[in-house]
Amino acid sequence: MPSALSLGDQCGDIFLERRTYLLFEYTKRFHNPLFTTGFAQNLLREHKGDQRAAFDAFFGDWDAFMDERKAPYLKALSDIRIRDPFILPVANEGRYYLFGTTDVTAWAGVGEGFDCYYSTNLHDWKGPIAAFRPPQAFWATCNFWAPEVHRYAIPGYPSLYFMLATFKAEDRFRGTQILAAQRPEGPYLPWSEGPVTPPDHECLDGTLHMDADGRPWMVYCHEWLQIHDGTFEAIPLTPDLRCADGPPVTLWRASDAAWTRPLPAADARSSAPLADAASSDMTSDGPLAGKSTEPLPHEVLRCYVSDGPWLHRTAAGALLCLWSSLGETGYAMGVSRSESGTIAGPWTHLPEPLWPNNGGHGMLFRDFTGHRYPAPAQHHAGARRHPPRGGDGGRLAATGGQDIAGE
Repeated sequence: MPSALSLGDQCGDIFLERRTYLLFEYTKRFHNPLFTTGFAQNLLREHKGDQRAAFDAFFGDWDAFMDERKAPYLKALSDIRIRDPFILPVANEGRYYLFGTTDVTAWAGVGEGFDCYYSTNLHDWKGPIAAFRPPQAFWATCNFWAPEVHRYAIPGYPSLYFMLATFKAEDRFRGTQILAAQRPEGPYLPWSEGPVTPPDHECLDGTLHMDADGRPWMVYCHEWLQIHDGTFEAIPLTPDLRCADGPPVTLWRASDAAWTRPLPAADARSSAPLADAASSDMTSDGPLAGKSTEPLPHEVLRCYVSDGPWLHRTAAGALLCLWSSLGETGYAMGVSRSESGTIAGPWTHLPEPLWPNNGGHGMLFRDFTGHRYPAPAQHHAGARRHPPRGGDGGRLAATGGQDIAGE
C-alpha cells in the first residue's frame, strides 16, 4: 500500500475521471484530489475492476462508508455529541462547518474517525458527515482528538482544506498530523507522513498560525504526562505543510499564568505519566524504548495541564493566544499576549481566566454578519460538550473578552 507521502507525490491530476473517482465517492461533491487517476486505476486493476472490492481494500467497508454519507438531519444543537469544537465559516457556501472530537470512546477505545456538521444559521445543524475515516494502513489506533480545519493554498493546489488533528498508537507517542481534502467536509486523507510534532514528545492540540512573512507554524502542547508542567510549543512547517521545517521553540509553561492550578495528586497518579524525555535513553527498538511507564512520585511533583491553544490577531495588531488548563474552579480558558506581536513572544498572561469554569479548548470565529464568537468546549450531562448557539449571547463581548481582544 503506498504511503501517505507517496500518495501526495502523485497529486498531479486534481480531478479524477468519472469512471475512477466513483471508487471513492458517489458524487463529484465528495471527490478528493489526493487520489490520482493512475492510483485509482491501479487499484481497480488489482481487483479486476470491482470498485467495491478496491474500496474495501483501502478504506475497509464500502457499505458502512456509504451509509454514513446518507446522514440524518439534526434539528437541535443539543443533539450533537462533540468535544473540542471548531467552526469553519465558508462564505461562498453560506455555511458553517462544525468539527470536533466525535468518537464515543475517544479516551480509551479504538479510534473511528471524525464527523462534521454544517449549518447556515448556527441554530440548525445537518449531519453527521464522515469527515475522516482512517485508511487500513493508518498508523494511529486511538485518541482521535481535536480536529481543526483551515483553507490554505500551496503551489498546484490553490483550494485545499487542511485538517490538523491529534492521534496516538500504543507503541508511539501522541502527536498532531496534517490531513487534506478538496471539500471542507472531506473526506480527509493523510497529507503529512505521520505527526509533524517531535516523534519523541507526547503532544496534542496542534493549531495553524501564519506569521507576518507568510511562514506557517504549528503551535501545540507538550503534555504534562511527559514533562509534568505542560508547555506550549511552536514548530515551523514547510510551505506545503508536509513536515516540520525546524526544531520546536518553547513559548511558555502552563504554570507561568497566575490563574492555573496543579492537577490534584490523585488524578496525576492515576494517569501514570512517562518520564521526562530529556532524561530518557531513546533507542532504535521503538519510539517508547527507554521510557519509564511507572508512576512517578506526584506527591512531590506539581503537574500543570496545557491544552487547546488558539492564536488570534486582533484588529489592532495584537497577537493573542487562547488556551486552557485547570483553574481555581475547574477547567478554564485564559488569554496570553505576545509582547512582540510575533510567535517568538515573549508572552505575558492575563492574571484571571477569560472563561473561569466549565469551558475550555476554545477558538474564535466570525459569522457572516461580522460578529465574532467564541466556541469553547463545555461539560454537560452525558459527557456532551457543545459550542455556543448563535444568538444566545455567545459573542466574545458577552464574556468580557471584547476589551481583551482589542476589538
